[in-house]
Amino acid sequence: MELNNVSNRPIKKTPLERVKNREYHDAMEDAKNAYLRKDLMTAASTFRRAVFFRKDSDEAHASLGD
Repeated sequence: MELNNVSNRPIKKTPLERVKNREYHDAMEDAKNAYLRKDLMTAASTFRRAVFFRKDSDEAHASLGD
């Protein structure tokens, strides 16, 4: 049975979702760089920022725990 008007294309994200996604990725990159520089206070606060933008991110929560 085939449904009409069903597309295989992914659902478009809203502008807010796109901003949150970009902010999350930027925060993760900044936090990882700070962690590598041994700047742990900056890394922790930046990982918290990443968690703010994507609360379900296992990677951000685990990195914050480290």
